[in-house]
Amino acid sequence: GGGTRVVQDLAVWDLVGGSKRLLALGDLGARLSIDAVFDGQIGISIDGRSAWYDAATGERVPAGPEWDTHHFGPGDGFDVVLRPDGVLALRLPMADKGLPLFKGVEALVAMSWITSDRADPEALAQAEALYKAVMPVFPVGEPAVADGNLEEWRGAKALAVDDAPCVMSGAEDWGGPRDSSFGVAARVSGGRLVVAIRVRDDELRRGEDRIEIELGARSWEIPIRDAGPLETPGLRGAFAQAMDYGIGLELSLPLPPPPEDTAPLPLVVRYLDADEGEGLTTLATAPSMRALAIRTR
Repeated sequence: GGGTRVVQDLAVWDLVGGSKRLLALGDLGARLSIDAVFDGQIGISIDGRSAWYDAATGERVPAGPEWDTHHFGPGDGFDVVLRPDGVLALRLPMADKGLPLFKGVEALVAMSWITSDRADPEALAQAEALYKAVMPVFPVGEPAVADGNLEEWRGAKALAVDDAPCVMSGAEDWGGPRDSSFGVAARVSGGRLVVAIRVRDDELRRGEDRIEIELGARSWEIPIRDAGPLETPGLRGAFAQAMDYGIGLELSLPLPPPPEDTAPLPLVVRYLDADEGEGLTTLATAPSMRALAIRTR
């Protein structure tokens, strides 16, 4: 007669043993689905509302399985954290503060990660901009020529990419900054963006080790080679003489449109180290959406 109906004595183990994933609960009209089963916990949706239950006792648990809030990926991976103040935040690689997602959250019942091929294009663009801001490169207005002579960069403040969270892939083979690392600095000179990169690598492999540059919507891949000039569509520069520590490189790139006041330069630099007998190790100033699902459970 219009009153509220309550489902009682519904055992979750009976649902798991059912022959259909989607069940109709008799004349109650409720639609129920078993969304996930992991480590003794079951995620169940009833009429679109989700909750997690203990498979052994049937008792509701306050949140989803702890493993579900972490995504293995570049750097230290990604985490969703429910803070004591009720803010649900996303923790990114190399970022101390989480990105607030929702406010006024009482409990995280269930969640799942999606890969870039399933994400909305607009959301991807926003994420790309966010990740590129993790370790931004700030150019200064000083003269520089991309001729392979790094003398004018002596004393320049460079962004160091030499710590574990900067390792996007191959962390199990990375032996520390002396194994592979790099520093990058940038200047605006003559209407161009001039970038200097110093690579430290204890085993330089010409033609196999390489540098990747992303600037806005454009990207370049530059294999490590001997000293001398290089010319690539949209890019010019030169390698310096190899040193004991590794090698240096200067690049001249088209200057992108001025960013918004709060937006960093859309520059991402990566070094891919291909040591013999080991997997490829990638260090970067920022993650890439392409690397979000680089490792799976």
